[in-house]
Amino acid sequence: MIKIKNLILNKIHIIFLLIGLCIYCYSIILSLGTLFPGNLGDGLWTNYVLEHGFLFLQNTVNHKSFWDMPFYFPHTNTLAYSDFMLGAIIVYIPIRTIIKDPFYALHAWFILTCILNYYSMYYLLHKIFNFNKIPSSIGSLVFAFSLLRYTNMGNYQFQTQFYMILSFIAFFKINKNCSKIRNNICFLFGTIFFIIQLYTSFYLAWYMVYGLAIFILIAIFSPNIRIEFLSFIKTYRYEIILYSIITMILSVTLIKHYLAVETEFDYYGNERLIKFVDFIYSNNIIENHIFHSIYKDSERFIINPDNSVCMGYITFILFSIGLILTKKYRIQILFFFIISFSFFVSENLNILLYRVFPGASAIRFGFRLVFILLPVISYYIANLFEHLQKKKILSTVILILMLIELVPTSGNFESSKISINEYLSNVHIPNNCNIYFADVDFYSNVQYMFQTNYIPLYTINGYSGHKVAFDTRYIPEKCVVKNNK
Repeated sequence: MIKIKNLILNKIHIIFLLIGLCIYCYSIILSLGTLFPGNLGDGLWTNYVLEHGFLFLQNTVNHKSFWDMPFYFPHTNTLAYSDFMLGAIIVYIPIRTIIKDPFYALHAWFILTCILNYYSMYYLLHKIFNFNKIPSSIGSLVFAFSLLRYTNMGNYQFQTQFYMILSFIAFFKINKNCSKIRNNICFLFGTIFFIIQLYTSFYLAWYMVYGLAIFILIAIFSPNIRIEFLSFIKTYRYEIILYSIITMILSVTLIKHYLAVETEFDYYGNERLIKFVDFIYSNNIIENHIFHSIYKDSERFIINPDNSVCMGYITFILFSIGLILTKKYRIQILFFFIISFSFFVSENLNILLYRVFPGASAIRFGFRLVFILLPVISYYIANLFEHLQKKKILSTVILILMLIELVPTSGNFESSKISINEYLSNVHIPNNCNIYFADVDFYSNVQYMFQTNYIPLYTINGYSGHKVAFDTRYIPEKCVVKNNK
């Protein structure tokens, strides 16, 4: 009996991983890969970008230029119209090499990124911060399978947050008691993972730098943190300078391409702002969530995922208790949250941020700030369960309540319940055309983009984070598709 108990305890991280996968990915499993994670807009768009990376390595005719994907013709630099997705492509290519169907490959990629998110956070909590296995597993579950990820399932760039965690792990391993070679290796890998995160999701990398800037601001006014921070800089000043220069050099290409897009689409929109009322309502009264059924007749409670934090009331309360139980740096963490949100709550502060902080003009949705706070939330939930280890009944009840909050009434998948291959079979590409235009609604654009992946054909319309004006004056009538509108 004792051996079985020890075996379960040793493998408890696997049990929590399987629970998370069942909550988050059960529609993929039950549909045998026919349903599409997220939606057939952003989700299919990401599959298109991943497939573009694979076809680029295959030297496919209209994918020979990595930055110039074959849509929005004659526009170039179209890859920079949304996230670059390099880190996602790195994971996708070996999967796609084995799995010939791009949609089944996407499903495998999706599940694998869930596992990578879970175990990167588990390593950080268990090996770096020395939490026990059960608290580390629960914190990792929150990080990899939270409501925040569930409601943003179609935004696949956030599935690659494990690069950020791997960067944290590398930097946390730097220690003055270790050899200079070992510390340099940690600096190197920390820098590499950050750069990959930057080239994968500009949102995550930008918020990571934004969070670092706020941390430095808080450190200036916190004597204990300031002493430790300045000591670290003094000890590793040459390494910091060297790897900062390396980061800037390797970021030049990305910055150049994104600046070209910024000058073309520069604008300021109120969707950057976080409204307090949405903050309150969105925590768990959201579309497709179990608690939403209580308020199903009220449109007020149907919240756009782009305008919601979606942590869950129970998760938020558990995080708050975990923070209160931590005496060290409790006030500083509280100020970190307040300052972080302040620039996205106040319009004046947000405009200042937009005009002054580098890259802020590319941040369209302020609520996505919560993704950079998710590791902190996961840490303090793990800290709470660390304190409750001897109170088994209480911790079990709290865990069950948290898991109930995470369970959706239906998977956040394409509501049409149509298989992806059937969905794309409705697309009819004109014959004898090198360039064509599909006069369809916005979401249908990506259908036509995807179908031109494997033939030497360019489309004038397209789908991305930016909309462009279509010039169809010189397109023959036979090369204009008018259906699905």
